Amino acid sequence: MTDTQNVNCIVCHNTMVENKTWLFECPHCRLLSAKLESGTGAPVQGVESLRKQNFKIILDDISRLFPSGGRILEIGCARGWFLDEAKARQFSVSGIEPDAGLAKSATSKGHDVRTGFFPDTLNGEETFDIIIFNDVFEHLPTPPETLQACHRFLAENGLLVINLPDRGGIFYRIAQVLDGVGLSKPLERLWQKNFSSPHLFYFNANNLAHFVGDHGFHFAHHRHLKSVALEGLWDRLRSGNKTFILWTALLWVGIVLVIPILTLLPKDISVSCFRKGGR
Repeated sequence: MTDTQNVNCIVCHNTMVENKTWLFECPHCRLLSAKLESGTGAPVQGVESLRKQNFKIILDDISRLFPSGGRILEIGCARGWFLDEAKARQFSVSGIEPDAGLAKSATSKGHDVRTGFFPDTLNGEETFDIIIFNDVFEHLPTPPETLQACHRFLAENGLLVINLPDRGGIFYRIAQVLDGVGLSKPLERLWQKNFSSPHLFYFNANNLAHFVGDHGFHFAHHRHLKSVALEGLWDRLRSGNKTFILWTALLWVGIVLVIPILTLLPKDISVSCFRKGGR
């Protein structure tokens, strides 16, 4: 590995170290950062059932932390699966989605969805009680500016919820080991390399809490969620991998065999809640 002078950690501002030509790691806080361009691969498929299950758990936590209900803004709401669940619990919901087709799908279900990017689509006077990122924050090119905007548009004592992959999870650890012996495909797949929207960062719970805390929030709650479900698994593995069907089949069998013990292993999805303002 070689030191890289032009890549600084957004969390602790130290110089990051090059692991690959496109992948960098902070030796101090362990943040991972990638230099990846958007590819031509389709979005990941087969995740609807898993995400809906996890959204119910996240909303249980939000309801405990914000029992009075309130107005939720989901950034990157896609087809509105989270908005569906939140609206069913009597939250007032809004979403922002840059993909016009996905935004139209969410709007067709009666949701208030603005097509574009956060915070450009918002009125300067708007505030929300909860702002949430579901599998979106790790794709953002400028997280510090995003957190500044979240602080601006959150009401005092409002909640910021960030649901994203965790580099401490078992699948990421396995992918790192395989990459070390020359099998790079699993690691590239976790970063969604060559997909339409690759991951640009991999946090863990500690460096995420430090990062968000430096932008005017304090820690409120954290949990891990499962990252794999049998339903939809084949379609998910085939996303972006339409040619190597034998590799996909072997991977599917391997994951199916370990699903029963995944509850005992480090989880690959991390959800952290932060509160704006006074403790």
